[in-house]
Amino acid sequence: MVTSNITSKKRRLIRVSTLPLVALLSLSACGAEETSVVLENGELVKICPSVIKIQTDWFPEAEHGGVYQLLGDDYEIDKDSASIRGSLMNRNTDTGIDVQIYAGGEFTGGRSVSAVMYDDDTMTFGFVNTDSSVRDSADTPTVSVFAPLNKSPLGFMWDAQKHPGVETLAEALQEIDTVSVFGRLAFVEYLVAEGLIPESKLDLNYKGDLQIATRDVIHQGFGTTEPYQYMDQFGIEVAFESLYDLGWPIYPETLAVRTDQLETLSPCLAELVPILQDAQIEFMKDPVQTVDVIVEANETYDSWWQYDRELGLYSVAQQIERGIVSSGSGTFGVMDEARVQKIIDAAAPIFRNLGKEVPENLEVDDLINNSFLDPNIENDQ
Repeated sequence: MVTSNITSKKRRLIRVSTLPLVALLSLSACGAEETSVVLENGELVKICPSVIKIQTDWFPEAEHGGVYQLLGDDYEIDKDSASIRGSLMNRNTDTGIDVQIYAGGEFTGGRSVSAVMYDDDTMTFGFVNTDSSVRDSADTPTVSVFAPLNKSPLGFMWDAQKHPGVETLAEALQEIDTVSVFGRLAFVEYLVAEGLIPESKLDLNYKGDLQIATRDVIHQGFGTTEPYQYMDQFGIEVAFESLYDLGWPIYPETLAVRTDQLETLSPCLAELVPILQDAQIEFMKDPVQTVDVIVEANETYDSWWQYDRELGLYSVAQQIERGIVSSGSGTFGVMDEARVQKIIDAAAPIFRNLGKEVPENLEVDDLINNSFLDPNIENDQ
């Protein structure tokens, strides 16, 4: 029975928008029709939990599209738990289990994703950035098994109209006196230590209030959302440089499991991770229906976070244009060990200085495991 705080609906058949996504994207799931079918009848019930629970790190948004792509037409949205649940689909095949996706942000009470996972041992996956996995490696350790996004959409932006021809943060700092950030986060400490942001220009009190509309300022933000919001609300064009290009090459929002559950979940992960690979690719090729599900979830949760189809589709286009979803040639969603080692080397001392206990002998294999990825599901860009 569907209660008053749950909405249930069948997905509508929607014509693909005029956004030229297919032209922008050349991802392909080579052999996916054969390799992503699991077991004999497409059922995961014999080797996986009956419900795959996924804790995201923010409100529903297109950066999370791959996991929302898994939902069958029978999905239900529950406002009380800020979650959406439905049959877990492998393309058009019901796998015999459900997926339940939990919103993050304010709904986790300020806890990290890994802390939520350790508070609830039924949570299968969490969205964990690789720098966060370094930070939490002693208290709530996780292992990332799939990277749906190759680069972080986070970076720094400024008013391009007030500063024509300024294309990098370094150039912007020659003309702008303030860099507004959400406190002394690890990447901020790194950029200051590397001399990329002068300490004297830091404003640690940015609240995400689109302040470029009222101030000549540089601020941190997501290249997949704020540029759209600035143009849509104020007609302001912003320039942007990503954290990746500034030398902080984390893998954002990886699908991670608790370290102490990795062995138990391994049989399930061997079949499920290729489905996750395929779902991310399918979402990027044709995102409209799933973006509408994301919009509906936000409407049901009825919080301050506003999200519409146009913003969702803009985000998808930016993920493609900026290479956020591309992992180069080879296996889709693989995590490069050298990149992870760089984050360990850079982030571990920073977190220790901030009072976190990070093991001195932390290794790449403690944080990532690429063995569950299907090498036949490739990115051919």
